[in-house]
Amino acid sequence: MYKAFIVALLVGSLVQVLLPVRTIRKYMGGDKFSNSFWAMLMGVPTMMCTCCTAPVAVGLKRSKASTRSVVSFFLANPLLNPATLIFMGFVLGWNYTIFRLIMGIIVVLLVSWFISKVAKEKMVNVPDNKMFDPIEYDDKSLFTRWLEASR
Repeated sequence: MYKAFIVALLVGSLVQVLLPVRTIRKYMGGDKFSNSFWAMLMGVPTMMCTCCTAPVAVGLKRSKASTRSVVSFFLANPLLNPATLIFMGFVLGWNYTIFRLIMGIIVVLLVSWFISKVAKEKMVNVPDNKMFDPIEYDDKSLFTRWLEASR
């Protein structure tokens, strides 16, 4: 279990370095249906459990993703995990798998919509310290930026 968490920490810091902040703001920075849809699609191929998704969600939040998008990404990982769906199809049958896929999509989008309606602020305010500053692109190498994000 700890190995997966270490990989998630590395992936979370890489999200902050590899994806430009302006791209995350464009696709996941707003409070629209399309933002939660893009975040859900981003969560499907990462195939992580919830404990391993948390560091990546923090990385998205540091890159100024909206609360709605972060919730969509966080829920899409375990609910729409392709490996779990395929395994479930072989063990329980494809009817259950299709049901879980459809209900997973509905749950992800409805919960993120509900969070956007209930949340007082659309963007979560994080403490005013260097740790939560978004990592902007500059002339440093990818490895140097990644080491800075991993701190």
